[in-house]
Amino acid sequence: MRREKSKSGSTVPPFLLRSPSARSWAFGVLCEMQSTSLFAHQIWEQWSEECPLDDRDRRLAWELIHGTSRRRRTLETILAAVVTRPLDRIEPELRILAQLGIYQLVFLSAIPSHAAVHETVELARACGQPRWCGFLNGILRGVQRLLTDDERNEPSAQHVPLFDGRYRVLERPVFPDPNRQPQEYIATAFGLPFWLVERWSNRENFDELVRWGFWFNTPALLTLRVNRRRSNREQMMQELQAAGIPALPGSCEEIIRLEAAASVTQLPRFDDGWWTVQDETAFQACRLLAPQPGESVLDLCAAPGTKTTCLAEMMQDSGSILATDVARGRLEAVVQNAARLGLTIIETKVVGDVTKSRKRFVEQFAERQFDAVLIDAPCSNTGVIGKRLEVRDRLELKEIGELAEIQFQLLSAATDLVRPGGRIVYSTCSIEPEENRHVVERLLRKRDDVTLTSEQLFLPTHPADGGYSALLAKIEPSKSSEQ
Repeated sequence: MRREKSKSGSTVPPFLLRSPSARSWAFGVLCEMQSTSLFAHQIWEQWSEECPLDDRDRRLAWELIHGTSRRRRTLETILAAVVTRPLDRIEPELRILAQLGIYQLVFLSAIPSHAAVHETVELARACGQPRWCGFLNGILRGVQRLLTDDERNEPSAQHVPLFDGRYRVLERPVFPDPNRQPQEYIATAFGLPFWLVERWSNRENFDELVRWGFWFNTPALLTLRVNRRRSNREQMMQELQAAGIPALPGSCEEIIRLEAAASVTQLPRFDDGWWTVQDETAFQACRLLAPQPGESVLDLCAAPGTKTTCLAEMMQDSGSILATDVARGRLEAVVQNAARLGLTIIETKVVGDVTKSRKRFVEQFAERQFDAVLIDAPCSNTGVIGKRLEVRDRLELKEIGELAEIQFQLLSAATDLVRPGGRIVYSTCSIEPEENRHVVERLLRKRDDVTLTSEQLFLPTHPADGGYSALLAKIEPSKSSEQ
């Protein structure tokens, strides 16, 4: 639903301004995501000032946006089962509206079926498309007849995966048979790209991929990293308990896992800088680098600064960290996060594209060398598909190779910038070998002044998001010549 700016300068859809609601917001954002390259949060930020929602509607809108995006292939499969015309002959925005209604009927038990049908049909009318109403009503009534209230705990062509290993039983099969077409079943029933499931099937068995499917489709709960310069885990757990927010300790003493959904800025001690949001897998990359107080550290691709501030906390805010990125606007988030957490050793710098010329990229640092370098490399994000809504629809196979080349150039530049005897951590949110071990192996073949010290691959659900990190050491010249 792409629109030019109105005379007032607004890009908010007129129907959203006339009747803002959780459903109209979700529909508008989903249409904009389909017709532009914008991310959901970018659209939200653009529209929210002109068209605010109360907290309850905001939570529902985000659930609808995230859920419908995650399960688009699942919803399309169910839609195809109740219509007679090919899906590509249904208008794109009408298809999105149908997906939105089907998601409510299948996955949101807290919303009465009659309300999901009525409100979705009325949204078509509010959008100035009354001719859609009858067709849309027929679709949703057909889905209602297809659904049962029964649940099972095993995959089947007749079972829709819900959450926590549960499946909802349908009146008849609509998915591929998981016994005969396991990859096709996972792709359609869990809403994942088939080419990606096919790749994963070469490395993992069916049961593991089912676990990944549930993980990627479950709304992510927050994980907090406690700022130990201002508090500790025990104190923060007490604050959460007093606020009635259930939480458990994570695998590291800085980590807390929330057990219920919560708004970040409304959690206790946010303004006091006691904590920041960080997944356990991402935290492990910082832990692997193990920066020490007084060291000089370079953080490449630093925005929004979650890992940067983690490094500064580990260094007890002593030493120096240079945080870089290709856009100044992205680095503003690094500055803001550092200020809230009370960290003073972080300096930011806009740098050029390493793929243009690695030599010129390195020259931007004026022959400066660092004790340690962290590369949080741009990647396919296949380990965090549940959080990156756009990955399922926008990622293409060819991009993995393209990203691997960028990653190699960044790792090579980091090797030039770290001092002899220093160390590098190369980290991604990907679980694809081409972006992880293969990049490191390529560097080791090209250079004899660096060695692999250790590496860690985290697979989704074990116990958090998927990702990879490798620790490399820059060899002292005398030691390099001896080898």
